Amino acid sequence: TGDGTETSSRLFITNLNFDTDWAALKDHFKQVGKVAYSRVLQDANKRSRGMGVIEFEYSADARDALANLHESVLDGRTIFVREDIINENFQRGRSSGGGRGGVRRSGGGRGGGGRTSSHFDRPRSSSSGPRSSEKKTNYWAE
Repeated sequence: TGDGTETSSRLFITNLNFDTDWAALKDHFKQVGKVAYSRVLQDANKRSRGMGVIEFEYSADARDALANLHESVLDGRTIFVREDIINENFQRGRSSGGGRGGVRRSGGGRGGGGRTSSHFDRPRSSSSGPRSSEKKTNYWAE
């Protein structure tokens, strides 16, 4: 990766031909090592999104694929290969996130929570009337 850290065994592939399936993707990458997992990402209608994931049994094979298959041609398209950094973050989040997993974003979550500081958290102005905790004074009583 250039920063001294070990390369992951998972790679993210972009610019895939929309007709490329997982088997063709696996066949293309097995020329550099033993592929443990191959997947072409699909939309809700089961159409290719032009992206895929490859996982090698060994990170050394992933390094070879980065060096030799980045900007190679698969099914008539130049593909781009990089480490699957997003997946690594997802796995880290899952292991420490109490089962919800993934990258955490503010403003979401279950039950409509997840708000950080917003206008809902500010105290009411005095013009909004007395709060139930404030003592009401009756000036007309004797």
